[in-house]
Amino acid sequence: MRSDILGRRCGPLAVSIAFVLTVAAITVSTPGASAATCADAEVSAKGEVASFKWLALVKARGNWRSKVRTIPKLGADYANYGRAENQVERCISDQRSTVCTVTARPCRP
Repeated sequence: MRSDILGRRCGPLAVSIAFVLTVAAITVSTPGASAATCADAEVSAKGEVASFKWLALVKARGNWRSKVRTIPKLGADYANYGRAENQVERCISDQRSTVCTVTARPCRP
């Protein structure tokens, strides 16, 4: 399959290279477009006791999101745990249960 660009015939490889170079040029020309804005301080939240570690982490992250939403200077824009920086997850387990605490610095896109 060939493309006709400005009267010239280009192979698929040439078209692919041109596309990659165009995307790279756009990315370089907009340096601040993907920079996140982060809060000044980290936020910590403890989850409820759970039978499994993964569930204890889910609960702790949910409590972290709720806590971030209630902070007046932050709110919902900062409440995505996946975007947060400096994520630290600490869990304590015994034979039957686990409880986790998460700490992270909230960021918005």
